[in-house]
Amino acid sequence: QWEGRGGSPPTTLDGVPALEEALLPSLEALVVGFHKYVSAPGRETAVDDFARSLGPGFLRPAVVGLMRALKAKGWTVAVVSASPRQLVMAVLKHGGLLGNDGPVDVVIGAEPAVLGAGAQPLVDDGAAHPAFSGKVRRLRAAFGGRDPALVMGDSYGDAPMLAAARGCAVVVLNRDGPLEELAQSQGWVVQRPGEGW
Repeated sequence: QWEGRGGSPPTTLDGVPALEEALLPSLEALVVGFHKYVSAPGRETAVDDFARSLGPGFLRPAVVGLMRALKAKGWTVAVVSASPRQLVMAVLKHGGLLGNDGPVDVVIGAEPAVLGAGAQPLVDDGAAHPAFSGKVRRLRAAFGGRDPALVMGDSYGDAPMLAAARGCAVVVLNRDGPLEELAQSQGWVVQRPGEGW
């Protein structure tokens, strides 16, 4: 899957900034495109319709259970995603994780903002895009400069956030590969979805 991307995926944290630099413009363009699509006339329910179509099985049951258990113990639960915040909130709402008795307290996601008539949409009104190192900056901004005690992630975009965890970092692998090598080199817990996840 890395052919045509100019090399192989990083297996140490030193390689992650170059990957971030290469991918961030594409992530920001996707967010802007999403915003333009769902803002068009006649698409008022597009986000909710899509979130509903994913169904409750889209969210990993063990992660949902962990979020509920942490919330019950008084933890503040945050979800950080490079995806559009509006979409993340809709998915969490339809999964019963946001609102009323949902365990999620904070949702950090990409938010395009239009800066005046005819201006190009920018991501997050100048704030860090919540991908790669931007996830760490956005978490610190939301929590008074503190790093998270527990972090779970499943992609290279989560590596800087996993490295910033004060306590435990858990990588949920979708498949074997270089992300597992990176996790092992950093001493992060590795969990596979087939193992009760």
